[in-house]
Amino acid sequence: MGRLPIVWGLLAVQLVAAAKDFVMLDLDNTLSDSAKEQIRRVVSDGKIQGRDAGKMLALLREDIPALKWLVIQKRFDVLPSLLISYDEPYLNVCIPGGDSLILSREKTYTPSKAFRADIVGQVPCLTLEIPESCVSSHLPFVAQWAVQAPAEIWNSYRISWHGIHYLSLVPKTFPLRRFVITADQPLTDQFFSLVRWVCARRLPPDGTKTPWCIDMRFRGRLILIKEGKLK
Repeated sequence: MGRLPIVWGLLAVQLVAAAKDFVMLDLDNTLSDSAKEQIRRVVSDGKIQGRDAGKMLALLREDIPALKWLVIQKRFDVLPSLLISYDEPYLNVCIPGGDSLILSREKTYTPSKAFRADIVGQVPCLTLEIPESCVSSHLPFVAQWAVQAPAEIWNSYRISWHGIHYLSLVPKTFPLRRFVITADQPLTDQFFSLVRWVCARRLPPDGTKTPWCIDMRFRGRLILIKEGKLK
């Protein structure tokens, strides 16, 4: 087998074999303990049952959809090794009920429990403000919007998804202002310049004391609403 490219999320798993089973999986520290245990179990069972790498990967993808490929290397002079590649975490999508999903740029969703907590904490967050029963129908639209959003939006705003016609952006530097947009609204330099202009001038005139919502969904105008009035 030729040399494999080095990619983000490449796990070199050394398999220390004893009789018919694996004694230990020496993983790196990217995945959570539960994900490591799942890999150990699937690979161990697969070895005993004679499964190939493709079947093992299919089983693992049921709970870790971000996995891209799995290769088992066997050489005479070294211990067998397992190589696994997975999509890079891009966004932490917080859903009703306290759970969260990790979205990749390839638009796969993987339960956050598959990754270490500090890995989850390093990616930006988007909160779904929708009924739990509606989550699955919204996820494809969330993925389509999120992977195309400019980097500035994750660095500078707290973002909530209420639907394709209602997204909330709260500037981290001025949380008393909340901007409402639609999922198909172009996030251009002009858009961000306007948001910064509103915040810099502390509009509306009551300055920094009252939270306001600025509805930007209507072309050519800004609608200012005191918080609690927009539903």
